Amino acid sequence: MGLVARTGARDDLSTETRIATTVNIRPNQVVRFNVPFGSVETRNTVLPQAVKDAIFSTTDPQPFTLDLTIDRKAGTGTAKLTVIDQVFSLSFTLADFLPDSGPAITAVGPGIAVNQNGPGQTASVHVREFRIYTDVGE
Repeated sequence: MGLVARTGARDDLSTETRIATTVNIRPNQVVRFNVPFGSVETRNTVLPQAVKDAIFSTTDPQPFTLDLTIDRKAGTGTAKLTVIDQVFSLSFTLADFLPDSGPAITAVGPGIAVNQNGPGQTASVHVREFRIYTDVGE
């Protein structure tokens, strides 16, 4: 599950330039919060078992909030995950959307994927609220 900002139009092509922050499940059921695309440096953290249990509870799954802040002037970004009262934050340097240059971000939205770690599995996400804030021309 993730939040993605990218170039391109309606179709999400693998060749598009993107920034993404995700919560993903790794082998052995390790759950990781990361920035897999758009960061110069590797940025990730393994979530504690209690947070994993809260998100993926079969009886009372807890909502979580993903925030992605992109500062094109500074060339930096921040990804933030909030689950109940716990906050995880990852700061990073933009790889492609450089300070005052680079391609335009033309699409932003939630994303979901089932990769090679979940063959034969399905996934779904329910977006409860989606907001975009911009500081254009400042």
